[in-house]
Amino acid sequence: MTFVVGFHCFDGLVLCADSEENDGINKKYVDKLYGLEVSAERQLCFGGAGSATAIDKFHSKLSDILAWNDFDEIKTELHVESVLDHMAKSYPHLGFDILLAQIETEKEQTLLYRTYQGEASLRPIEMGSFACVGMDTSLAQFLLGNLFDSFTQIEEALQLGIWVTNMSKIHAHGVSGPSAAFSYRRGDKDGWKRHYTPEISSIEDKYPLEEIRQMLHGYWVRKNPNIYKILGGLPVRGTPNK
Repeated sequence: MTFVVGFHCFDGLVLCADSEENDGINKKYVDKLYGLEVSAERQLCFGGAGSATAIDKFHSKLSDILAWNDFDEIKTELHVESVLDHMAKSYPHLGFDILLAQIETEKEQTLLYRTYQGEASLRPIEMGSFACVGMDTSLAQFLLGNLFDSFTQIEEALQLGIWVTNMSKIHAHGVSGPSAAFSYRRGDKDGWKRHYTPEISSIEDKYPLEEIRQMLHGYWVRKNPNIYKILGGLPVRGTPNK
């Protein structure tokens, strides 16, 4: 089903996603974050969740329209929405959502949008906020809602994004495979930076998910000291030494 998360930081943008593509019979791993150049200065990056066929068609049609046409911010948004409208009318049975970021390197402009299934409009995500798309994002929303704030920088957001994507691989249906990530820092004339597997793996290793389980288990035991009596005095795995 896919999980995509985007952060609109005060110093730039971060997008992260998993790589599973599943048609109900076969499962494979593909690149789910797409970069598009509108002009030498204006670039897009987006990820989609839902029908893989619909996302591929959306990407192909949008690429043809936007390729080096030197559109400004408004025209770019309008053309993205026109393709969304076309997809909704031509393929109503192929539902999908997208998380799309737009940058303009000369003006150091950053924009982040998301869609909701059935709508052909881009909803802006304000600076200092984040957004997720996917079938089940409730866990990610809860975790990031308590960890991300308006002062979070892109380095921290990148680590948060990779960590919560890794968490979603365990707890969300249809989310698995290697993670992908892109970031843009205001002032960087080169535009989007892609983060490759060695860097992503080092971040995943830095935040092992087993530590989270142990922390939650330890918290529960401390709050419920009589749990040993309930369990007949047997030790509980992961209980801190006293």
